[in-house]
Amino acid sequence: MSIPQLVLVCFTMMLSTAVMAAMPVDANLINVKTQYGAKGDGVTDDTQAIRRATVENLTNHRTIYFPTGTYLIREGIDWLQPDGTFGAFTTWQGDGVGRTVIQLADKAPAFQDPAKPRAVVRLGSLGKRPGDDKDGGGNRAHNNYLFDMTIHSGKGNPGAIGIDYVASNTGAMVDIAIISGDGDGVTGLKLTREVGPCLLKNIRVDGFDTGIEVRAPLYGITFQTITLNGQRKVGFSNDMNVAAIRNLTSRNTVPAIRSKGGVLVLLASQLAGGAADVTAIELEGAAVIRDVHVDGYGVSIKSGEQSLRDRRITHHVSGKSHSLFAKQGATPATLKLPVIDPPEVSNADGSKWVNVLKFHDGPVDRKTDIAPAVQKAIDSGAETIYFPHGWYNMEGTVIVRGNVRRIIGFNSWLNKDKTIFRFENKQPVVLERFNDPGTMVLASNQPVLLAHLISPEYKFEHPTAKLLIENVVGGSINITKGQSVHAWQLDIELPPPKPMIDNNGGLFWVLGYKTEFGATVLATRDGGKSEVLGGLFYAAQGVKDPQTAAIVVENAECSVSFQDIAFYDGGKYPIIIRDTQGGKTLELTRKQLSKSDWVIMPLYTTR
Repeated sequence: MSIPQLVLVCFTMMLSTAVMAAMPVDANLINVKTQYGAKGDGVTDDTQAIRRATVENLTNHRTIYFPTGTYLIREGIDWLQPDGTFGAFTTWQGDGVGRTVIQLADKAPAFQDPAKPRAVVRLGSLGKRPGDDKDGGGNRAHNNYLFDMTIHSGKGNPGAIGIDYVASNTGAMVDIAIISGDGDGVTGLKLTREVGPCLLKNIRVDGFDTGIEVRAPLYGITFQTITLNGQRKVGFSNDMNVAAIRNLTSRNTVPAIRSKGGVLVLLASQLAGGAADVTAIELEGAAVIRDVHVDGYGVSIKSGEQSLRDRRITHHVSGKSHSLFAKQGATPATLKLPVIDPPEVSNADGSKWVNVLKFHDGPVDRKTDIAPAVQKAIDSGAETIYFPHGWYNMEGTVIVRGNVRRIIGFNSWLNKDKTIFRFENKQPVVLERFNDPGTMVLASNQPVLLAHLISPEYKFEHPTAKLLIENVVGGSINITKGQSVHAWQLDIELPPPKPMIDNNGGLFWVLGYKTEFGATVLATRDGGKSEVLGGLFYAAQGVKDPQTAAIVVENAECSVSFQDIAFYDGGKYPIIIRDTQGGKTLELTRKQLSKSDWVIMPLYTTR
């Protein structure tokens, strides 16, 4: 079967198996059909309806809902505010891949020149300060979300970009297909305007010259479960960024990956296709590649003059590894800690959803306590508990128990200083899409997934508590023996003196970890085990104490792969690694590792 045939078959299968994300009508979402007159019939031009819905609701943490349908557009949709500057803090929510489709008309006039490509959908960073990037780039693209939809670039549009995406600190694309109708187009997913940190999960790109393009050293991007099919030049291109990828499937005759500068982390992936004269992974920079199967390519990895032809890449590091206490002759290696994958929660059965306001008769304001209503909703037997978008006052502890498998806030605010979610769940549970959700007390041995949150706090009570994190910016994390944290896209921005992650005998694993403010980013002590796969440490606010080490290890095991960036002297960690084993302390200093503003660490390991 040829690559184009395979793409068509796989896309058809994807459409037939997609899970509908049914959104409740009373969730206070912005409905493009009922409120803005979009038809979604695949015939009517819905450009202006979608544009108005987006313009009028940007920067307000609102969710714009696209019910099942094909929304035909004849121009690109930029996330612009009424004054013409870009906005952020917005969510586009569909009903599922293949069900909600935003489709560019065939042969759209503005999409004909590959030298001047245009995006079908282009998100942006807030642009109302002097010096802000007029193209929508920048570091204020907070809370930009796309969920459960297909972006289709039509046919006969050689100058098309599927999605030009940007997010800062928190933001995600989850369950998104980006499809070229005839394989034409420049880039499926463009990530070149100072993007990150953010999470891209369950993303599929079919066609285009380049499937995914990443460029710029700031701020690190996390990829989980990515499928690339039928690209014409390269599947995935990374230039200077920290790209942390797990579970990439590429079916291509061209190179699957090209990475230059920065740090590439590639785990548990399948790269199929190629030819005898084609290289699967072209490297000019640091990389950790682990558990990757290559099929069809003549060369698996080419890095400088080195060519690797192994079909199964168990563990490969490109660039210089460091280990202060490794045994003589040992090959440095990542810890390869066990991973607990996040629970998958189906959106399909609306009968198992319940609105917290069903149990609340009074006003909903900043004075009225709705914690009793939330507890009644949790105890109602429903599996999904939802808060219609708004601001809620919860003055007390709510116990998560019973049948509940998910609590979703649609980007609502909670009273951070008083709200406590106490997790006593008997099965995995998810809490997602809240601003300032308060304190999370982990009092269960079952996994708790916190996803798409701003500023949660954490308290571990159960001796074997299991915290999972997806796309969260929040407070410091302290774990002890028997407890574990697994994270996909974690951002912590805290000043000293406390370490941002303090692992005292537990297990910490993270794919994509970004920090600011100059405190120790990770301390692992007393037999703990920590693994950082793709870190971006950026002490832009300064490192006040010259004795502060970025990474501290004390009689424990640790492996880290990261890039440390500092654009002025005061923002540099003088000590990158401080490792103590058996009473002896050794250090790796910045002066030992780099003469530039950057420290690139392909791998530091205690093994």
